[in-house]
Amino acid sequence: MRATPLLALAGLLVMASGVPAAAQDREPARGSAARGFEAKARKGMAYAQFRKQVLAAGWQAEGSEDCAESASAQACKALPELDRCADGTCLMSFTHPDEDAVLRVAAKGSAEAAAKTGTPGVALDDWGFE
Repeated sequence: MRATPLLALAGLLVMASGVPAAAQDREPARGSAARGFEAKARKGMAYAQFRKQVLAAGWQAEGSEDCAESASAQACKALPELDRCADGTCLMSFTHPDEDAVLRVAAKGSAEAAAKTGTPGVALDDWGFE
């Protein structure tokens, strides 16, 4: 199971998303259905495949409201989990109805690629829970 914190990424996302400090470092229990996607998730895998596994595990897309007004607006419509894309990295967020955690995801790619292909990048980079 993967429990690697995304220190720098998480810090930026917490500031940008307004998640209260008390909500940080929450993650689903090991072996819970919400973590079912982790058995097959690998850094470098296609984001579209990872996304399918996350949604199948019950996670729901929950991107930034500001995304629709950004340069990534077209991509945000295709991927409601998208927070933003910058400097070759796209950041996404998911929530789970049975968990008090946010799944944060980073993929290598661009807003332009997301708008054209419906996926924010070529490859999954990292993920973690808050």
